[in-house]
Amino acid sequence: EAQWRVNRVCQKGVAHVGALNDPVPSGDVPSFWFFHNPMCSKSREALSMVEAASAQHEIAVIRYLDEKPSRADLVMLATTLDGAPGDLVRRDPEFHEMRCDESTLEDIDVVVDLLVRHPTLLQRPLLTDGSRTIIGRPPSRIGEVLGV
Repeated sequence: EAQWRVNRVCQKGVAHVGALNDPVPSGDVPSFWFFHNPMCSKSREALSMVEAASAQHEIAVIRYLDEKPSRADLVMLATTLDGAPGDLVRRDPEFHEMRCDESTLEDIDVVVDLLVRHPTLLQRPLLTDGSRTIIGRPPSRIGEVLGV
């Protein structure tokens, strides 16, 4: 597995890290990992909720387009997702240009293989504690889980 690095630390205990196995600067294991794309308005909206919840939770922010998730990370996301594994895949123009067969997205291996090769297709924002993963659409779902 890649040894990803801590990118920077924000105020209030929100750490920007590269991977699920990275400790936050305090040395603690985060309560949650937030998969973030700063170019996405929904992800930026959800990030504000993550920052608001940082007084109650240790939350690691993963900029998944800068440091690609490992196959193991993607398997964990797919197997713990509140929904079908295929829900992790964005059905955007890139997806349609690839002429993917949507019926194959019920297979975790197909979903993970696709996202390893094309991480831009990963749905966002995502919040996970390692046992449950949610898609933050609408972003208020992130706030509900974090209690903000």
